[in-house]
Amino acid sequence: MKKKQGLIRGVIMSTTVKKILDTARSFLGYSEFNGKHKEILEIYNNHKPLARGYKMTPSDSWCDCFVSAVAIKSNAVDIIGTEVGCERHIDIFKEKGIWIEDGTTKPKAGDIILFNWDKSSQPNDGFADHIGFVEKVENGYITSIEGNKHGEVARRKMPLKWGYIRGFARPKYESEEKVKEIKEITPTLVILEFGVADGCETPIGGRLDEHATMVCQVVKNTQKQDFRIVSLPVSSAYEWIKDNIDDVFVITISVGNFGSSYEYKEFKDKIYMCTSAGNDGADGEGILASKDYFTAIGAVDDDYKFENYSSYGKGFVEFAGIVTKQNTKYTFDGKEHTKHLRGTSFASPQHATEVMNLMVDYFTHTGEKLEIDEVLRIRNKYVKDVLEDGKDLKSGYGVYEYKEEHIRHEIDYIELKKRVKVLEELNKVYNTIEEVPNWAKGTVAKVIAKGHLKGTNKGLNLNTVMLRMIKLLDRVNIWG
Repeated sequence: MKKKQGLIRGVIMSTTVKKILDTARSFLGYSEFNGKHKEILEIYNNHKPLARGYKMTPSDSWCDCFVSAVAIKSNAVDIIGTEVGCERHIDIFKEKGIWIEDGTTKPKAGDIILFNWDKSSQPNDGFADHIGFVEKVENGYITSIEGNKHGEVARRKMPLKWGYIRGFARPKYESEEKVKEIKEITPTLVILEFGVADGCETPIGGRLDEHATMVCQVVKNTQKQDFRIVSLPVSSAYEWIKDNIDDVFVITISVGNFGSSYEYKEFKDKIYMCTSAGNDGADGEGILASKDYFTAIGAVDDDYKFENYSSYGKGFVEFAGIVTKQNTKYTFDGKEHTKHLRGTSFASPQHATEVMNLMVDYFTHTGEKLEIDEVLRIRNKYVKDVLEDGKDLKSGYGVYEYKEEHIRHEIDYIELKKRVKVLEELNKVYNTIEEVPNWAKGTVAKVIAKGHLKGTNKGLNLNTVMLRMIKLLDRVNIWG
């Protein structure tokens, strides 16, 4: 059954001060007393990876969880990070080069404000134990929005240079001029034909085509997730796709001839593209099938026997779609039709839709687009060889059989790879000043200049943990 859940949407990596503050304001009134603060915890807990692997519980202090949840909902994790510990979040701000170690600074709207309640005068460099967002600064006062302010999301008004202020972080937001509007992602599968499909969205128009309409019906029959289906004529599709590149997840082209196919090579890392292998018999091939940035689809029937119109043996065919023997009903030009669909032109959109289901499934769970190299990995993993065991599928036929229950395993695997990458970064060794990350380069250079760091015969031999320690010791002026 296809899920009825409305179009799934998620923001593109582009966050403004307005976006972050509008999101923070949307939580005003959420509290422990009405139980709505649990929704904030859920936003944080559902985002992977969890900071330090810790899952929040309703009894935990949740001020920094609120900041992290706002970052997640605003798609600002890349510029703010996520944490549930204020002092640890300061470390993240320092790594990003956005930390202001001065509570007397006049902040800006959108800054993140940190507090230390153990000291009431400046300079205040004690252990941070509360956090929020600066909403505005006017008439000598700062207004902030904070989570867990006496158990709720609420505003606080304080004078500039207030003694309890620990410091500020200033995330690198996009300017309002550069980002007029935060674009949303509408997962879209595009059908390319000589004409457009009846009963399908056609944003640039075109003449109705019965073959395109039948392809659209194949897509709808295979569709399990909720996504937009757009039908475009080949002659004018390129510019539309380029303008909507963030929305388009999959393209299916079932025409056997497409002279401008080279243009689509630029999309190969952003869009999954598949086409019919050809329909000219055993010696035939489609032009697109010869391009390594398209997945070429042949056709087999329910018994894994080749359909009459399949083209194979040319070395370009990677996968086969199963073309059912049942008649298909569709509406074209206001009239009901029934036709027996078979061949590569209908195997291609079927396969395209299966991959689209996978990508939208991942998007639903994570809010992120599945990278094409992961799409290809998963595609190759769930393949049944229909020729012979061990045959190289790049020169043979394999039927893709992704099942919905596989997605959780694949998401966990992808997230594990991300964590491994983080660990590799933590363990990376820096032997020269040039190799040291920018956030630590100045401090390391100073420590070397003062003679406190000499390294070994192999070089500096520093890792990320050691760099952080050097930065921390520099904060307390241990190096002089």
